[in-house]
Order: sequence, then structure tokens, then C-alpha cells
Amino acid sequence: MRAWGLRIAKRSSMLCAITAVARKLASILHRMWVSATDFHVGFGAKAAVETCTVAAWHMTTD
Repeated sequence: MRAWGLRIAKRSSMLCAITAVARKLASILHRMWVSATDFHVGFGAKAAVETCTVAAWHMTTD
């Protein structure tokens, strides 16, 4: 997300980049809150999807 914000700062101003990153982070956190998703430090997007798939499989087999 930092790299994304820095690319915006190059195109626009640092203030716009800070605002954009804050809004994106707020939307991600809101989505996690609504869907009751846990935050896992160090997981990439692909690993998080695999974790969710495995967790969903375990829930259906119990």
C-alpha cells in the first residue's frame, strides 16, 4: 500500500496521497469489520485466500 501511495504522490501531491491511503485503509478495515475477518500479520493476498479456503473447508467438514 505504501508503494501505491507513493505513486499517487508522484502524480499528485503528498496530501492527496495521504488522503487516498487513509481512505483505502478505512475501506479495508470496514470490510474486515463487516465480514468479521481476522487480520493476519505477514500474510499476502494469495496466502490469505488459501487460509480462508482451508478454514471454510474445515467448517463444512465438522
